[in-house]
Amino acid sequence: MQIAYFMVILLACALTILAVKFIMTEFNKGVNELGYNSTAVQKAQDNIAISWEMTDYAMMELTIFLFIILIVSCFLIPTHPIFLVVNFFGVFFLIFIGMITSNLYAQIVAGPDAVFATEAATFTITNFIMSYLPFIVAGIIFVTSIVMYMRGSAPQ
Repeated sequence: MQIAYFMVILLACALTILAVKFIMTEFNKGVNELGYNSTAVQKAQDNIAISWEMTDYAMMELTIFLFIILIVSCFLIPTHPIFLVVNFFGVFFLIFIGMITSNLYAQIVAGPDAVFATEAATFTITNFIMSYLPFIVAGIIFVTSIVMYMRGSAPQ
C-alpha cells in the first residue's frame, strides 16, 4: 500500500511542477505583452527561469527521500514469512499500477493532445523518473521485501 502512495505522490508532484511551469510561462508572456518590461520584472523572470532546474533536482530528492522512509517503515513492521506469497502476487499488481501511472504521465506530456509538451522538455530528471517508474517500483519492492522479511526472520 505504501508503494501505491509512493507512485501517487510522485505523479502528483510531477504534474504539479508541469502545471506551475505552464502557468508561469503564460503569465510571463502576458506580462511581456502588456509592456511591463522593466529591469526588475526581467530580473524576476530570469530568477524564476533558473529555479526550474532546482525543481527537477527536488523531484529526484523526493524520490530518494520517499524510498528511505519506505525502507525504514518496512523495517519497523514485523511480518510473518507466510505473507511472502501475498507479497509475491502483490508485486505484479503494484507494477501494473506503476505502468498505468507512467502511461498517464506520458499521455499528458507527449500524447496527441499534450498540454505540457514544451514544459516537460525542461525537466529531464522528472521525465526519467516517470518514464521508468515501473522499473523503479520493482526495484523498491525487491529491496523493501528483503528488509521486511529479513526483519521478520530475525530472532527476537
